[in-house]
Amino acid sequence: MPRSTLTRQGRIDFRADHPPMLFVAGDRDHLTPAGMVGRNARGYARSGSAVEFKLFTDRSHFICNQDGWESVAAFVLDWVAALTGQA
Repeated sequence: MPRSTLTRQGRIDFRADHPPMLFVAGDRDHLTPAGMVGRNARGYARSGSAVEFKLFTDRSHFICNQDGWESVAAFVLDWVAALTGQA
């Protein structure tokens, strides 16, 4: 049976335990606007688990497919390394 984000199936329990989460957004993303990504990050932050939101300037929805994608990848890698004690 397909699931829908528009019904109770799509309800998110922001207080439930979850793994560490890094939310990335581009300030020029019109498909998934940075404000919406930030609200989701703030919602998950209420659980007490590791949550971070990172806004990249001059980036669209294709954040990792644009020139300079290496800086986004480096940020994510550094975030994971710091979280796992590998930094």
